[in-house]
Amino acid sequence: IKLIVPTGTAVMNARATSLNVPDVKEFTRDGYHLSLDKGRYLAACTVFEKIIAPIVGKSVVGNSYRARSKDKKTKMTDHEATVLQRCAVAAVGKQYKVSKVSEK
Repeated sequence: IKLIVPTGTAVMNARATSLNVPDVKEFTRDGYHLSLDKGRYLAACTVFEKIIAPIVGKSVVGNSYRARSKDKKTKMTDHEATVLQRCAVAAVGKQYKVSKVSEK
């Protein structure tokens, strides 16, 4: 395998942030499958950072896209998106180690 997109590491990075609420599956629907909003957004950020960023020379951090919930009622906050973007970057940088991500 020549290319690994470390989405699992990105999820573990996110679980180590203030976005993770105990006993609530913030990033997964059932403990395994990604949630439809934050989980999939995080995975998309990780794919972008691993595959697209090296080609275009631009990191996912600062991307203005914000995921919406399935019912379109709630929108991801800028803070949530920034933290998830940083989790993706940290996962790509150290794909076999959970990293502490700056939330400021």
